[in-house]
Amino acid sequence: ASRRILFHVETLDSDQPDLRSRVWLPVLWLRRTGLAARMVVGDVASDVIGAGKCIILTGGASGHAVSVARKAAASRLPIILDIGSVDILKGSLTGPHRQQLVEIATLATVVTASNEALARHVEEVLGVTGVLVTADPSDIEDGLFAALRANPSATVRATGQSD
Repeated sequence: ASRRILFHVETLDSDQPDLRSRVWLPVLWLRRTGLAARMVVGDVASDVIGAGKCIILTGGASGHAVSVARKAAASRLPIILDIGSVDILKGSLTGPHRQQLVEIATLATVVTASNEALARHVEEVLGVTGVLVTADPSDIEDGLFAALRANPSATVRATGQSD
């Protein structure tokens, strides 16, 4: 079995807006390109983490996220802390979550955010540098469709229907 790219969420909460854009869609798109990707929930067993290629921690700080980050670090698995929205960041800066988020950011190989302003804000509040911007897949898709609508001949070339 090939090593999987793991996306960690605290719970399967369908009301969490980032779940679709920062977890479901990336997992589906990675699978569609032939890469092994999987969502993992809550506290994840060390053997599952150890068999991964890397782990993306989404959904902010939690006891499970810290536990998963520690296990991944012990397995020398690359950790990506993904802050998908300002709401995730705000929720992670209250009470005990702040220290959890700082620890996860310290263990992370890289920290990502969904836009430039959020990336700079994350750097400021967590004291980390080099936060990378990874746009939501839906934003990328919307931009692509807008560009194709604006240039119909590109659409023809992209679909291979030109003479």
